[in-house]
Amino acid sequence: MKLEDRFIILASGSPRRIEMLKERGAEFCVLKAACDEDISCALSPEEEVMALAFRKNRAAERLLADAKEKGEEDPAGGRPYMIISGDTLVHKGGRILGKPADREEAEEMLRFLRGEKNTVCSGVCVSFSGSPKKLLFFDSTDVYFKDYGDEDIRAYVDSGEPMDKAGAYAIQEGFGRYLDHLDGHLDNVIGFPLEMLEAVLAKADKL
Repeated sequence: MKLEDRFIILASGSPRRIEMLKERGAEFCVLKAACDEDISCALSPEEEVMALAFRKNRAAERLLADAKEKGEEDPAGGRPYMIISGDTLVHKGGRILGKPADREEAEEMLRFLRGEKNTVCSGVCVSFSGSPKKLLFFDSTDVYFKDYGDEDIRAYVDSGEPMDKAGAYAIQEGFGRYLDHLDGHLDNVIGFPLEMLEAVLAKADKL
């Protein structure tokens, strides 16, 4: 199976995920469904991102089921579809970093990450119309930053860019200048492991 084989319902409002699907030429719509996004300290980062992705997928399924019961318009126009949901976390030294709550937290996160390795972990859940089958997986990428200064941090936070980013940075945007190197997939760091998603889908017919 390929991304192009079914209409996609993207259970995420992330501009980065939306743009990546557009670049792939996929036919999709966006459906944001509210769900519990609290982080559990009992789970590993890999387990956590998969749990979050699964919750978002289930929430989207419920939203679609409710809309169908009410006779509302089918976003897929009656075609077979797949729901894709995802979540991304950054972790380092046993600490999980989500999106910063304010400027002070963003600056603190960036000080914590400078000059060392952190790991970006994304979980993805895919469900299919007319099938109980779900695909659930994660991808991890190690990111190594240069030893940037406090003035660099303040200037970056002043831009407003870190506030909706896990770990308070986006290497595909202004913070890319401080990247030393990475081990793993770049698309995962951007927020959507499309390369792995396509590999998982290619094997889906064999599951």
